[in-house]
Amino acid sequence: MPEPFTSRISPFGHAGLWTVLFTISAAAWAQGVVGRSVDIAVNAGTNNLSANDSSYHPEYGASLGYNFSSHFAVLGEYNYLSLGVYRVPLTLTPNSTLKMSGNYQWAGGSVRYAPLHSSRIVPYVVGGGGCARESAAASVIGAGASATDTNGSNGVYVSAGGGVSLFGGRNWGVRPEVRWDRQFYGSGNDNFNIRISDVRGTLALFYQWPRPDRYY
Repeated sequence: MPEPFTSRISPFGHAGLWTVLFTISAAAWAQGVVGRSVDIAVNAGTNNLSANDSSYHPEYGASLGYNFSSHFAVLGEYNYLSLGVYRVPLTLTPNSTLKMSGNYQWAGGSVRYAPLHSSRIVPYVVGGGGCARESAAASVIGAGASATDTNGSNGVYVSAGGGVSLFGGRNWGVRPEVRWDRQFYGSGNDNFNIRISDVRGTLALFYQWPRPDRYY
């Protein structure tokens, strides 16, 4: 069976150069993480979906968090991974094509801890977990008729990793991050016996709303 189109480019290839250039050009008056502030971020990156898989898949997500202090934050987050779409001509059915697609979704929470306080470069570790969903769809198109079948299962996940918040201004910046995930799926009597590991690298654009008196 033909494999869906996937990129062989490392998640750190393109993002690395832009991160270095951003750090060099970051504003000198950046204030770093502010306690009692709201943090919102959107991210994009790649995910290999298996610890020993060399094929990367696009991933997108967003998070909303609260910085209790300059060191400790709690986040709610959502991520979507596309497995791509591919088509297979059906030789036994002339002028017909099998179309297949799939995706993974994760929604949960995490805790972020930054051991050091800095106005521009803030390294951190992060860990969390939540609910997971895997979905797949297949359809046959052509020969004067079409049929579609969908399938999916629910699960849970845990994750751990680290990154760095790079401030480009008083309230905003970029955040490269790497995480390892462990997912557990199953239904009926499976009891989450289906286990999947992945490593993902993302680059987020974030903005924080500090308390008003922080500037005075």
